[in-house]
Amino acid sequence: MDKKTIYAAEKYISAVFLSIVEHPIIRFLIFITVLLNCVIIGVQTDPMIAKDNATVFLVLERIIFVILISEVSSKLIFSFRTFWMDRWNIMDLLINLVVMVAYTFVPPSQKSAIKLLRLLRSVRLFSFSEGFSKVLRNITRSFSALVNIFLLITCFMVMFGLFGVMLFGEDVPSAFGTFPTALYTLFKCLTLNGWVKHYYAFKGEDSAIIYIALTYFVSFIFLCGFLFLSLFSSIIIINQSAVVTESTKAEKEDTPKKLIHVEELMMETSTSQQHQTPCHDSCMTNLTLESFENLVMLRRAIDQNEKEQEELLQELERIVEEVRDLPINKEKEVQAQKERQLANTIIDNLLTDIIASGQAGDIVTTYIALEEANILDSRSTASVFGEGAVQRGIRRLSRSLLTESETGSQSSLQSVISIH
Repeated sequence: MDKKTIYAAEKYISAVFLSIVEHPIIRFLIFITVLLNCVIIGVQTDPMIAKDNATVFLVLERIIFVILISEVSSKLIFSFRTFWMDRWNIMDLLINLVVMVAYTFVPPSQKSAIKLLRLLRSVRLFSFSEGFSKVLRNITRSFSALVNIFLLITCFMVMFGLFGVMLFGEDVPSAFGTFPTALYTLFKCLTLNGWVKHYYAFKGEDSAIIYIALTYFVSFIFLCGFLFLSLFSSIIIINQSAVVTESTKAEKEDTPKKLIHVEELMMETSTSQQHQTPCHDSCMTNLTLESFENLVMLRRAIDQNEKEQEELLQELERIVEEVRDLPINKEKEVQAQKERQLANTIIDNLLTDIIASGQAGDIVTTYIALEEANILDSRSTASVFGEGAVQRGIRRLSRSLLTESETGSQSSLQSVISIH
């Protein structure tokens, strides 16, 4: 067997085993196993039950350990690269390694440490629920902002603690006698629980001290108890909405689109031509990744050029319209229309005139009209008084008017562009 065949076989086997490990039934069994681990640890808190069923609990612990370590090992072997992209996999691997080391090296007298390590497996329960995963992602995204607010609250507590020791240390030593005591009092005020009790301790003191204490407690509770804790809630809510939006967008992107087969589309399309079946046995072995990328880039460049061409054409049309709307161009257009109307009037008069048709009439008037239309030249007597000169002038006038009507739009556009 060649290397390609061996690699394809290994890839196929890895995909099969990974699909088995990631199957919903297997995931549900892992969830039950982790939940059973938490139940066993909870039951073992009773010394009598733990002592009477020590063997049963030991067997169950070993079975749970084998199941969980087998799952992590399967993922690590059959999807080594993608294994490290999931934080839950890394956490499972670390917890199982630590538990295995604890079973090997920790003496039986310190079973509480092993139970504590086994209890960390309960964190795995959050990975089975999408809602829990969203909450954890929300907390992770909000961590930096929450740390900043926590540091700001700590600074205010230190400031108010020092003020409390300096102002009320001698009068109320039970609440502000020392700096740690003052911090503890402020923490209880921050939770809005018990601050009234400390305020009543000032009743036997001077009235000025009571008003100062009232201002002190109210300002601290307003700043740290209301304002900063509200910032905590607002940051969590904002990041939660962002996490939900990202999850919804990811679900839409992962949703498979409803595709139509080419042959079905061709059969449903009504056309007079015979349907041509696409080539199924196309060879793509000569298509390299670099060639495909160049092809995609070329196609994108063509699309971009076509788009820019349409924009340029629209811009040119807009410029032409603006140039046509100029007063000087409007005057020239009106003058050209008048000249065309004058020429049409002259030819109509000549064609309907009896004299122009060769019958009796005023020949001088006809010559004058033809000269105004630049058909006859009065400076050349031979052309004026020659036989058939009037008929030839009328025919030239007709041809000139037809040519002008055909090229009128082009000449007007050229004149507009030359003016621009």
